Amino acid sequence: MEVEAGRELDILIAEKVFGFTVDREFEDTPLGPRVKQLQDKYDEYGALPQYSSNIAEAFDLLEQCFAWPKYLVHLNRIGEFWYCGIEIGGTENGVFRKHHKDVSVAICLAALKAVGEMIEGPEK
Repeated sequence: MEVEAGRELDILIAEKVFGFTVDREFEDTPLGPRVKQLQDKYDEYGALPQYSSNIAEAFDLLEQCFAWPKYLVHLNRIGEFWYCGIEIGGTENGVFRKHHKDVSVAICLAALKAVGEMIEGPEK
């Protein structure tokens, strides 16, 4: 099953990678879910970032959660796929790799894998 960019993947990133609390009260409205920890930081509402469909927010995820020197991030395009690897520096834990046709989704999947959240998607 192919994992797609969208609100559910963004919620998983907010909850599992950042540890945010997502309020789903407005999930079925154009405003969408809100993140309590982001209220007043970026806007009054605390809009859920679009990590899986906005490359700037996907890179923000990498910068905030997987920064050098503790982590080393590899991002490569091979054919039609983007490969993202997150390596935990100085440990025996290895590299957490995922790939996808969309670079933002590849980043999200690798981030989830790095924090121990396994969701269906391409493995390599």
